[in-house]
Amino acid sequence: MSQTMTSPDNGRLDKGLPRARGGQPDNENSLRHGLRSSSLPKSCRHIRHRTDRLRRELENTIVKLRGSVSLRDASLVQSACRWEAHSLLAAKFLREEFATLSAADKMAFSREVATATESRDRCIDKLKLDALPRPPWLQPEGGEAC
Repeated sequence: MSQTMTSPDNGRLDKGLPRARGGQPDNENSLRHGLRSSSLPKSCRHIRHRTDRLRRELENTIVKLRGSVSLRDASLVQSACRWEAHSLLAAKFLREEFATLSAADKMAFSREVATATESRDRCIDKLKLDALPRPPWLQPEGGEAC
């Protein structure tokens, strides 16, 4: 039995025309900014998966708030993801080498985890994701700010 795959039109007005190359408008895989994260060793795939999940969550929140991801937003997201990866790598090394590390080395790795987490949080704070726009019915009359 032969089956052919058809793609849904997703309400497109240009039905029957070939699709443009690249990510489609309603596709979450569409290119948002083009920045890439650095590579990690194969033994650290879980770290890449966690940072990718953080990246997607931050980008989705930015798009919901602002409509698109600006270059500055993309740079801050990338920095936050790199700090998160740094924190996770330091925690991994601390966990795996705990028995062989000296007390000073254990404290140094612990400090790296804390510093990287703090730096990640600063990047996220700079995105100002808590500054939700006020709904129109809560805006003061005459457009004056409260």
